[in-house]
Amino acid sequence: MLKRGAVVFLTLAGVVLSTGCVLRGPSGIKDQLERSNGRTYQREFGITVGRTGLGIARMAMRIGDEGEAVHMLRGVNKVQVGVYEVVDQGNGTGRSARASDFGLYDPLVQVREDGETVLVLAREEDETIRRLLVVVDSDDELVIVRLRGDLERIIEDAIRLGLSEGGREELADPVVEEYRRRNDGSRPVFL
Repeated sequence: MLKRGAVVFLTLAGVVLSTGCVLRGPSGIKDQLERSNGRTYQREFGITVGRTGLGIARMAMRIGDEGEAVHMLRGVNKVQVGVYEVVDQGNGTGRSARASDFGLYDPLVQVREDGETVLVLAREEDETIRRLLVVVDSDDELVIVRLRGDLERIIEDAIRLGLSEGGREELADPVVEEYRRRNDGSRPVFL
């Protein structure tokens, strides 16, 4: 039986080798933000993990008894993460990200607090949410996360998990059914 450290090492090595991970991240979105807000960003970290890498991660989580996390990842086909340092504020005129900076995405959540902006945006394909974009923009850092896959399933799984963790498991099925009824497969509806 392999020790936990060996399992984690082999999993990470498998993810890197099988997905062709490069330290790149979603630089196109960063470039778009640079044009719209006048700031300059420098990449600190970036990674893309596709189907194979996510499959390996799910297997490793099963070994580590992380069943809920495995369940939540089952609808995700691709994850991209980019972390960028703000190296120039644009002569003081640079502004934080706005939902309007992302024309192909519809805003779901926008929070501005203490010099930090958090945006969660969705993009529809065939009348269902297949892409999710999370942008965290502060005075010194920009973080971009893109998810692709069957994100409707993830929303339903999150509802079930939240109610289960809150001790209200009996409400999970009725709430998911109400979500589906209100949603009608075209966009998320928050209850």
